[in-house]
Amino acid sequence: PESIKKLTGRQRMIEDLTRKITARCEAGVWARVKALATQMDPAQARGYIRARSALVLNRELAAAIDGLDDITDSIRSQVKQLSLEALVRQTMAVISKRHPTELRRAA
Repeated sequence: PESIKKLTGRQRMIEDLTRKITARCEAGVWARVKALATQMDPAQARGYIRARSALVLNRELAAAIDGLDDITDSIRSQVKQLSLEALVRQTMAVISKRHPTELRRAA
């Protein structure tokens, strides 16, 4: 029972941090990728977004966990990975919505 509460609390913390960090990164990531990602096929764009998101994501992750005592390396790693996946997914959705004809289809 106590271990289940601990796991549930940990998972909630990971989800909350992921949402917070992703929201704080969205505009910065879009600014870094919009010029070129819209000209790429989807696989290229995902890789490009992933690579160009690193700086923004690392900065926001550090700011979000600064001062939090119970953040282990495992939690930090999970939050980073989940945030990166969310940023790629959200940015691809923005590209598809704003530039539907510019995102090339893979041959």
